[in-house]
Formats: sequence, structure tokens, C-alpha cells
Amino acid sequence: MAVKDQCEACVSFNAGSGCCSINGQRPIINGSSCENYRKKGINLTKAGSINIAPSPITPSPQPQPTNPIPPSSNPQSKGMFRHIFSFDGRIRRLEYGLTYLAYYFYCLPMKLISENDLSAGFASLWLLLCIPVLWIVLAQGAKRCHDMGHSGWWQLIPFYVLWMIFKEGESGTNQYGDNPKD
Repeated sequence: MAVKDQCEACVSFNAGSGCCSINGQRPIINGSSCENYRKKGINLTKAGSINIAPSPITPSPQPQPTNPIPPSSNPQSKGMFRHIFSFDGRIRRLEYGLTYLAYYFYCLPMKLISENDLSAGFASLWLLLCIPVLWIVLAQGAKRCHDMGHSGWWQLIPFYVLWMIFKEGESGTNQYGDNPKD
């Protein structure tokens, strides 16, 4: 069997490129095709081939990640307004303040329009949209309470909203999660 035929029967031979995956060369008929073949031969295990001087093929080492990112510091899991419908976790004062400001501007048109000028269709649409808006405000409020180390129910205390806007959260990790500033 010629060297070329033996290389083509080898498990390291890539038929698509016609090259050996070990040395990247095409088989040469003069016997100098593969360094492994010239020394001891390699395991020829494709269908219809014979084993000539089999030598163990050591698997190439798998590349290890240089700096694996822990899930808590994953850049895609951080950021403002990522999980606005969730009641879990912690948020910063800025995110809560912007949420509350958006809620205020959402409610402003209803405060400015008198009942006589209000159409039934507009009122129905506004009330329908109130459900997700209130859910978002309550979820963000709960996360802000969590940042200060309290249960989300604390947001129901009158004027506690002002405390949530101005009080700094707990440093480090607490029972509700990692510090959003980190």
C-alpha cells in the first residue's frame, strides 16, 4: 500500500481539503508524507484499511477559558431596566428614580384632563395600560426595598417612596442578591 493510500485511510486525513489534519500537508508518494507515518505510523482505522504500527494518538488539549465570567458579573445580566417585571434582585436609586419619573409622566395626562373632556375610549385604554405600568412600578419598588435590605412590602408605607429615592442601598451582597453597583 502506497503512502498516499495509507494517508487517505487515516483518521487524521481530511477528504474535503485533501490534507492531513496533523501536519496540514497533502500525501506525498515518496514516503515523506507524514511525520507520524515515517516514525511509527498512525492508527489507520477508517473502513477498509489496515493498522500499520499503531501508536496512541493523544488528544489535543482543550482550550481553557482564560477568565471565566461568573453569572453574577455577566455583562449581559447587568444594566438598567433588564428585568422590569421581576420582583427578584436589587436595583440602584437611579433606576428606581427614573421608573418613578416615567410613572409620574404616564399619570400626568389623566390629572390634566377634566372628566368632561375625557372620552370613554381613551379612559378605557388608559386603564388597560395601567395594569402593566403598576406592575412595573411595584416590581421596581420591591427591588429597591431589597437593595436597602428590606422586604418589598415596605414600599406600601406612606412617603417611603422618598426614602427609597434618596437612601443609599446596602453595600456588598445581602439576602436579596449582589450589590447592583458592583
